[in-house]
Amino acid sequence: KDTKRFYRDLVSSLIFYVLPFLGPAFAFSQWKTILGLVHSVIGDEAKLLELTQVTLTPATNGVVVASCAIALGTLTSVTVSSLRQRQLVVRSCLNKEACEIAMLTSAINAMLGPPLNQAGVKKTKSSEWNPVMHLQALQLLREYCARVLVESSLLADASKLQEQCISETELMGILDAFRASEGMRAYTVCTLRDEATVRIAKLNDARSERLAYISTGFPFFHWVILALLAGSIALCFLIEVDQSEGRFLQERPGDSIRLRIVFTLMGGAFSGLAALCADLNDPFRGSFNINSSTQQFARMVQVLGVEIDQIRSTKKRCRP
Repeated sequence: KDTKRFYRDLVSSLIFYVLPFLGPAFAFSQWKTILGLVHSVIGDEAKLLELTQVTLTPATNGVVVASCAIALGTLTSVTVSSLRQRQLVVRSCLNKEACEIAMLTSAINAMLGPPLNQAGVKKTKSSEWNPVMHLQALQLLREYCARVLVESSLLADASKLQEQCISETELMGILDAFRASEGMRAYTVCTLRDEATVRIAKLNDARSERLAYISTGFPFFHWVILALLAGSIALCFLIEVDQSEGRFLQERPGDSIRLRIVFTLMGGAFSGLAALCADLNDPFRGSFNINSSTQQFARMVQVLGVEIDQIRSTKKRCRP
């Protein structure tokens, strides 16, 4: 798995950061080779100049290129905006989950932790505190934070996320553990289970939305259509240039350099769009990623681990 992930990261880095420069460089350096290949495939045609001026150029520029360009521009715009919106929604869901987990942790510590005396000091007598339920609730909450961290990082597997049962999490274990909790405390009218149910319901809503956006993307056929549209525009350009390339080389050699530059610009635009779409399509790699929003759950796991260790040490001191 580590080797597979290494090669996937390597390929992703090449697409994100090398392809925008490699595409135009290849187009500029291989211009004559590509044009010669197109000419060898299409072949010569009688009365080419007359056909170009009367029929082929108007039909290509007025109908084919225009149709492909409109379709490519529309699909690219929809793709980029949808992928960017997906990342924003996933970030929003992660932030909501982090806030709800913090509120749930505070409620658990307030209702299951050692009560405070009038001086604000915690009472840690075993008769006034149930550390077993407190410890169990925090352990389950830490496991849930670790689950969110795995689901929203490079460790996530989209196929497994789609196959898993969304409702089977540690949150249901927390609700089951609160069945034996006592009634409400003096500062609230809600029991711990009622408070936890409200928070867990919000967590389930945010998690369901987050997993839906992460596991749902564009199908492979969508990317094939984009590639075919871009290739069609490039092919139309090469066909039109091939019709007059010999005249340009004989009469005005500088025009061949101009055509090479134009083809390079077109190749760079298509390569840049491909790298941008690939970057946005992977929410955990590249320049557009959500890793900064996910790291807060790693800190939550560490903080909950410290609290659990403190409860265990306090529990040992309270033993008769």
